[in-house]
Amino acid sequence: MSTESFKRDFNEQTLNEKIQKNEITKKEEIAEATVTSDKDDFWSPEKIAERNLPWIVAAENLHKELEGKNDNEKILEIRKRIDGAEEEREEIRKRFPELEQGSEEKRKNCVKKYSLEDEYGHILKSNPLLCREVYVNTIKKYIEKELNAGRTLQDIDTYFIPRSKELDLITDSFISIYGAGDPQSVILDEIIEQFKQDGRYTEKQNTTNAGKEIPKTVTEDTLFASGKNLKNIDTAEKQETANEFIKENIIKNYLSYKDTGLSEELKKKMLEYNMQSGNAMRYAEAIIEFSKKYNLNMLEQKSGEMVGKCLDVLKNIGIKPSDYAVSKTWANWDVAKQFYYFTHPEEINPKYKIQDPLSSANKSQEIINRHVGWEIYRAYNQGKEREFLYKIKDIGLREQIKEMLNSAPKENGTLSSWKLAELGLLIGEAIKGF
Repeated sequence: MSTESFKRDFNEQTLNEKIQKNEITKKEEIAEATVTSDKDDFWSPEKIAERNLPWIVAAENLHKELEGKNDNEKILEIRKRIDGAEEEREEIRKRFPELEQGSEEKRKNCVKKYSLEDEYGHILKSNPLLCREVYVNTIKKYIEKELNAGRTLQDIDTYFIPRSKELDLITDSFISIYGAGDPQSVILDEIIEQFKQDGRYTEKQNTTNAGKEIPKTVTEDTLFASGKNLKNIDTAEKQETANEFIKENIIKNYLSYKDTGLSEELKKKMLEYNMQSGNAMRYAEAIIEFSKKYNLNMLEQKSGEMVGKCLDVLKNIGIKPSDYAVSKTWANWDVAKQFYYFTHPEEINPKYKIQDPLSSANKSQEIINRHVGWEIYRAYNQGKEREFLYKIKDIGLREQIKEMLNSAPKENGTLSSWKLAELGLLIGEAIKGF
């Protein structure tokens, strides 16, 4: 994990300042901060170091081991290690089928795997030309595998949509630089044209193999129009299928709490639910449109800022953040929702004010307030956090907040969207008096 990405994920102010100054480089320096800390304080240097130390150490070790290599050499080495971590993960799952068993081994594997993936993505995002080269070469590899198995260039030209665990990471980096949709289609067209010019794949070969049944073992990492009968699908449906795949990839990487400490089982259930959710598909489409107007780097930056500001408020009020709070998913989701209605004003109640969440400071603050409200309402009604009310000096404001906290929830277990935003706004006002 790179220092830059570590900064994105953990927003505790003191550590961020040290990271920016490159002062955190050894275990001893982190341990130094724990001497006078309160062990029960979630925000104490000791607790922060305890949670984050494995990730810092993994990042440091990786940087040392790759020192002296160029970016090309680094990504080749990291790719091998990611594959090794994937194999190790499968082995651990076989040995420990129960969720809680082998948790220490699972945790170590998680640190290793995500540290590698984060550094891999960081290198690609910081080197656009290399990212494009890797993206092109990886797609070429999948097309060549299909051709060697007997797939025709005509079918590939009309129906091919590459997908794999390997390509997910590369696609995420590619989209963050170049955007989704058209840039990918242009590259795919260019690659297919190159294969058409290649003497090894002549029209005769394509005609001879037309209609040939391809073994499933060859195509398991490739999507051909969702397994439908290729000959009965027109170009428009091919494009629709490609769009669905892109949306599914965005749901997986941006809208399903992939970046949290929640259990893998829970994250899997949330992902499965979102894949069937009309709202998730709608907001994934909004993120695609967002990437065309801005790019996904700007979304990541914006959501990272929102998470940081939300955590600052929770720290000041004295509320321990949930695992959801440290994820960018809630910010991505709300930004996508607001952008969707900003571009589809006819679909929202006229009484609601719609604004571009990236350019409007008011809308950005509303999104932060909403999640602050969600965190505090949840903690208060679980009976975990109530002492913070007595820190609020303004009695009128305190009673107003208390009344909202005691309000009955909707069917989803929390307040309405606008009430949560209002609660977060009041909390923000309250901490000004601390």
